[in-house]
Amino acid sequence: MLYRLVRPMIRKGSRNPQFVQRIPTDLRDQMIGMRLNLPVGDAIVPIRITASTQAIRVSLKSADPTEAKNRQAGLAGYLERVFAALREERPIPLTHRQAVALSGEIYRAWAKDIDLSDSITLVNNDDGSVEISRGVDMEVLKAACADQLEKLDRLAEDDDPEVLEKMFGPLVNRLLFDKGIHRVDALSRHMVLREFRRALRQALEVQHRKTEGVYSLDAQSERFPEWQAQHTDAPSGSVSLTGLVDAWWREASAAGHSESTYESYKKAFSTLAEFLKCWFPRGTEPVRRIISIEN
Repeated sequence: MLYRLVRPMIRKGSRNPQFVQRIPTDLRDQMIGMRLNLPVGDAIVPIRITASTQAIRVSLKSADPTEAKNRQAGLAGYLERVFAALREERPIPLTHRQAVALSGEIYRAWAKDIDLSDSITLVNNDDGSVEISRGVDMEVLKAACADQLEKLDRLAEDDDPEVLEKMFGPLVNRLLFDKGIHRVDALSRHMVLREFRRALRQALEVQHRKTEGVYSLDAQSERFPEWQAQHTDAPSGSVSLTGLVDAWWREASAAGHSESTYESYKKAFSTLAEFLKCWFPRGTEPVRRIISIEN
């Protein structure tokens, strides 16, 4: 079978080549109305798929041949993950670690320093008018952070899935698409939304301190792990010890159990796995019939 490679296309009247990839026929109807965030170098280019969209087109924004090829490859890889996710009908379960890793994206976006030269402040007056000024008024930003922190605390008390979905749902969908995941199961979804609320609150606390001139390192900024896809090379029908804990946590976290309990169980089962590896090396048939020990 022959495969046609997607290559940069030269546009008339522009030195910058263009990325063009046709939408697969089997996904065209499913993608109508969908919003994609295309990674072009360090920028994100949002596009919306309409009923008339036959192909995804975007400028690579670089005339350098090497850079254009790199951006072409990045876009092709992104769309490959999106197409694969849309074809995956089965909802994917996530571990608690994956949910925290995903929430790190919103933390880093909101906790970073504000570029005062590239910011605009909008103030809604009581009479309905809006004041627009360039730059950031630190007192206004401080009050806004305090207001949002209060709202997030109330949101944590209510723990209303519908409100969480309305606030974070679109962002969660985009980030999951970036990881090649179309949808997750209900328990994983609620867990991810709760972690996003927690991460945003942490980020706003950092931003609030910065409005007071405190730029010291956030003590919890390293709590977000790197995203790792689930391993699929375990023997069919087997379950790892630590995998059992992660599966339990997807339900327990939704029920309100503390993270300290999860960490305690995880440590205990990891210790047990190490013990079993010493006494029953990999390849010992009686043990392999029961569990798959992770490294």
